[in-house]
Amino acid sequence: MGIRTAESDIPRNDSENRSVIQVVQYHQRMEPVPSSIKYISWSDVKLLDNGLYKVTVIFRCRNRFNRKLIKKQIVLMDETGKIIKVMDCR
Repeated sequence: MGIRTAESDIPRNDSENRSVIQVVQYHQRMEPVPSSIKYISWSDVKLLDNGLYKVTVIFRCRNRFNRKLIKKQIVLMDETGKIIKVMDCR
């Protein structure tokens, strides 16, 4: 049995820590040092007029040069949880 992914689930906040599993799984695949990720805050998942779901996340991580960063991202997903776009914010 393989690892279950959250794709095909409607994006929503976890009831305990407010995380969004699709975004957590995306960061585990895309960040250069995934073990360094520490989430600071999550917005509510919102359904937009265009049918996409939006969440804003702030987290600490390390880049490929091992420098500490704080990132703020807006993540857009479709109704199946597939990530459509990730926008880095200042």
